[in-house]
Amino acid sequence: MHYPLVAFICAAIGVAPYAIYRKPIAAIVQGAIAFMVLWWFLYWGTPSTVWPLFGAMGIYVLILWIITGIVVSLTNDEYAETWKYFAVWVPPALMIVTYTVIAYLGSELVNTSTYQGMIGPVETRTWSEDIQPKNPDHMRMANKDNALYLAQKAIGQDGTIGSQFQVESEEVTLQFVNGKLWYVAPLEFRGYSTWSANGASPGYVMISAENQDTEPKLVRFSEGQDMRYSPSAYFGYNLERHLRENGYLDKGIGDMNFEVDEQGKAWWIVTIFTPAIWWDAERVEGVAIVDPATGASTFYHLGVVPEWVDRVVPDNYVKNYITWWGEYRNGWLNSWWGKSNIVEPGDTSLIYSDNDQPEWVTDITSANGKDDSLVGVMYTNSRTGKSVYYAVPGGATNSAVLDAVKNNTQISFKKLHGSDPQLYNVDGTMACVVPLFNDSSAFQGVAIVPIDNVQEVAVGATQYDALEQYEKFLSDKGVKTALGKDRNLATIEGTVDRINADVTGTGNLYYIHLVGVPHLFTAGVGDSPKLPVTERGDKVRITYYDSSRDVVPIHDFDDLSLPLSESSDQSKVRTDVQNARDAQESAEDARTVRSEVEHMSDSDLLKLKKEIGKQ
Repeated sequence: MHYPLVAFICAAIGVAPYAIYRKPIAAIVQGAIAFMVLWWFLYWGTPSTVWPLFGAMGIYVLILWIITGIVVSLTNDEYAETWKYFAVWVPPALMIVTYTVIAYLGSELVNTSTYQGMIGPVETRTWSEDIQPKNPDHMRMANKDNALYLAQKAIGQDGTIGSQFQVESEEVTLQFVNGKLWYVAPLEFRGYSTWSANGASPGYVMISAENQDTEPKLVRFSEGQDMRYSPSAYFGYNLERHLRENGYLDKGIGDMNFEVDEQGKAWWIVTIFTPAIWWDAERVEGVAIVDPATGASTFYHLGVVPEWVDRVVPDNYVKNYITWWGEYRNGWLNSWWGKSNIVEPGDTSLIYSDNDQPEWVTDITSANGKDDSLVGVMYTNSRTGKSVYYAVPGGATNSAVLDAVKNNTQISFKKLHGSDPQLYNVDGTMACVVPLFNDSSAFQGVAIVPIDNVQEVAVGATQYDALEQYEKFLSDKGVKTALGKDRNLATIEGTVDRINADVTGTGNLYYIHLVGVPHLFTAGVGDSPKLPVTERGDKVRITYYDSSRDVVPIHDFDDLSLPLSESSDQSKVRTDVQNARDAQESAEDARTVRSEVEHMSDSDLLKLKKEIGKQ
């Protein structure tokens, strides 16, 4: 169905009441004008018929009925027939009553459980069991403003492209491509004149979200594959209008994201929804994947979307779902009277977890509390829409983290600002990684902030520099770090050839290097009383979590060149402490394994059973 036909139907229905009064001329004139006006509104507004009473079309008919009523009332001379005078107002009156009834039937009072359940089943789990230490290589070191700055700089260096095309902020998309994080952005027309002169966009830009030293890639489409369909194109090549006129008139169209597959082929990923409750509560049905060169589209239902697609459920939908989930969890009456146990969403950010899944991470705070602290965080997979809740009582929100970064002396002195905190498992702790930028949106460094103590802001030129500072904080506090998911402990004996101490606010942090070992080990004085007196040439035994990192925190330390005697009581206490720590770590490892087994497929479980049977 195309817009001219829809406009004709609306116009015909809108002037139908004239038939009662035998006013064909008025009907024809008003109908013709209405047809032209509605065609213009429908064509340029691209509304959908997915809403009650066909959405905007029902509103247009109501307006036409009101106009018809006014014309008839001013020109009708048959006042003796009262019913005929008022009959023209019956259709718009019924329409208004219908809209009123729909508004009531769609209200939170009537649909409390439906609104509350829009988020779907929410599983409550333990954060430390699911969220494993993040590989620093894949921490995001850019935000959308920074990506836009680099993209504009890249296309500005190409005089031809830079003068005709631009990159729009709302079309810069974060994506995981071939094992790395990238921002991708299409080259869009600068206006109608550019579109009419070219008819197609020649390519797109890729900006590394992990490494600021990586030059932006200006990717040109192959011959015959230029992008003709996009949100900035005109007439039938406008992406939304093209979809409306090719099978999606009765569907809701949400976000339109530009993504590339693993081969670098560009696509438009368009969220398709239907309202779950009359005029409200958009429920994602799936995505339309559109070829920007040909306009050909394929619809994929939620849950069977290709793995390379990262954006299916938009963040504003997620935030609405969480709002309803938190507000109506104890019923509609409690939402405004009593307000017991009500929570609400805070900031939402996109991160890629340790298994490379795109997740909307949303702060959850108490609606009754005045403090800026968390009660939990919600992880919502942007591909599947599935949500998991993690209780984090007393943790700092994103806004509190950004305030701490802004007020840090080292950062404020350089007139930098943080943006887009990302919640990661950093060395076994819950911390926000915050990229730092100057006023021009150029990358200037990284801050790492533990959400349980935002006063400890570790700052570095790169994520590894900041991580080194962060591990100093952990060592000073006696916190044992975990650098990887498997927590593989390794023990090495060797000879110290270099040792030095860095004085921190809470004590010394020791750096130790062994002959022939490609690691630098770090430890606080609390790790061993022998550290302050260890010297070059001493033979030592170091236990650490095996990783490829160049600087590795020490798990246990002993200077074998300094044998010390201890009383039986000391030995018992030391053994008890070690046993308790081993038991705690074993319990953490067991929970991790149990969590992995719970999420294994049936085929993988059968394979595991066979392997166990062989032992």
